[in-house]
Order: sequence, then C-alpha cells, then structure tokens
Amino acid sequence: MSLDTDSSDFVRKVNDTQISGNLDAPEGGFDAIMQAIVCHNDIGWRDKSRKLLVFSTDAGFHYAGDGKLGGIVKPNDGECHLDREGLYTESITQDYPSI
Repeated sequence: MSLDTDSSDFVRKVNDTQISGNLDAPEGGFDAIMQAIVCHNDIGWRDKSRKLLVFSTDAGFHYAGDGKLGGIVKPNDGECHLDREGLYTESITQDYPSI
C-alpha cells in the first residue's frame, strides 16, 4: 500500500485484507518491513522526510534460513518485489530476510 493522505482508503484496504496463518509461532513481518524500505517508488516515501516504521506483534519473527522448513532455499535478495496491487510476490520462492 502506498502512502496517501486519504485515510478512508487506508481503512478500506486494511478492512479488505485477508488474514492468514500457519502452524508455526514466528511471524514474517520483516518481509513487509524490508519491502517498505526498498520499494521507494511503490511506497511513495518523500525524499526529504524522516521515515518511521512501527512493527507490533505478539510472537517472535522468522530468521533467514527458516524458509528451509517449508522447502524454500533461495536466499532473500533484498530487492523490491511488489505487484501492481502492492502485494509481495516472493513469499513462497525466497527465504525470510536476514536481520
């Protein structure tokens, strides 16, 4: 989701989000953080602004290498992989990012 001043659009997009889960406790939120950082044009960061990302979770997070449990052995390349709708496209082909 790109940055915008239309708060009603933000609320609509959040409400339309499909919630998913799996059987392990760690979460993959760092995928989203990395995409927000590296996808400058897609996100809409202003050049001369202070950037702040807030990540809140009730569980641990996945480390690089955890993807092997699901058969994903290709390391995360640290590049922008968002489709036209702003969805991350490499969740089943690249491992979690390293921190």
